[in-house]
Amino acid sequence: MHRFAAKAIKDEDYVAGQHIEQFISELYEDNIPDIKNQVTFIKGILKQFKVYLGVQYVDVLYIEKETSQYFALFFFSNSKRGFHKMLEAKWSIDENDGRAFSVSKSAITPSLFDSIDHEHYTYLLYKEIVARNGMTNQEVFDFGLANNHLPKHSKKVPDELKRENKIVLLTETGSTPLGYYLEDNHSNKIFIKPIE
Repeated sequence: MHRFAAKAIKDEDYVAGQHIEQFISELYEDNIPDIKNQVTFIKGILKQFKVYLGVQYVDVLYIEKETSQYFALFFFSNSKRGFHKMLEAKWSIDENDGRAFSVSKSAITPSLFDSIDHEHYTYLLYKEIVARNGMTNQEVFDFGLANNHLPKHSKKVPDELKRENKIVLLTETGSTPLGYYLEDNHSNKIFIKPIE
């Protein structure tokens, strides 16, 4: 779609692109999208879909057909469980970043994308824990999904932060928990507090 959208936006006489131009105009509320490259265009479409459709969860899987030639498979859902399952499928395809699949090389090529890596996610989650002055296991679970990471990735963050003495974990009774229980609506409530 990127190729046709760029032509439709730049060439008023391109009759075959009128439906794409109409779609882009409606999606972007008559603003012009960033069409400098396919990845930027796909990221922009992803962001606009979330606003336009009003759905809670929107994500994309990049499929690289040839070098710098991408297809995008978009996923929309208001179901937290459905989104979680979709993320599991993506991360099983791309264990490094949960973002892409390369058809031409039959291998993942994560370096092509400006995606969130695990180190950056650790920083984001820790920053959120500090900003909120602590989070529950449910809040960490939800934050992970909102940032396209699975519970197993979210579990690694408190593990690392505990080793660095940056957080403390507590149960509702104030004791040390046996686990994180990073599942949706788990009966055990764990508090993850920053150490000042």
